[in-house]
Amino acid sequence: MDSRAVTRWVHLSPPKARLVIDLIRGKSVSQAIEILDNTPRRASDIIKQTLESAVANAMHREDGGHAKAEDLFIKTAFVDVGPSLKRFLTRAMGRATRIRKRLAHITIIVGEMEESKRSRSRKSARAGSPGASAPSAPSAGKAAKSAAKSESKAASRATSKNKSMAKPATKSVMKPKTHSRKKSG
Repeated sequence: MDSRAVTRWVHLSPPKARLVIDLIRGKSVSQAIEILDNTPRRASDIIKQTLESAVANAMHREDGGHAKAEDLFIKTAFVDVGPSLKRFLTRAMGRATRIRKRLAHITIIVGEMEESKRSRSRKSARAGSPGASAPSAPSAGKAAKSAAKSESKAASRATSKNKSMAKPATKSVMKPKTHSRKKSG
């Protein structure tokens, strides 16, 4: 069962908050808290509070389902745009500049991992990350060949352009200009 927490009317620009939310999306709760503790942005503290609230909601549900914090992961996390407070700053010559103080709504939904994901995450934590493997040799070879072909075509085009645009070497001699001074008198 999923549990959610929403923090609304946060005085923080949504693009700045999205930079931090993107770091934790899809991670386990323990990993996300470590990431937020080590992220030097103002949004990380607010997002950490929201995440802890979502975990508390999951652990103390009214429907009787109790989840353990180590079995939870961040299913969905997003930042919505709230209203902007519009202010004006006086400028020179009677002008004014609009200042928009942006607000954000932060939503985090946590869910329990399935048993297969739980066992995979524990194995990968013990033995590194065995899930990440190198790309297969045939596909890598095809990509390398196509890249080499495009480079050779570009090089041949460049040399043919240089040949057609080459001018014969001529020595140009500039004569110095002489200015006659008029004497006032």
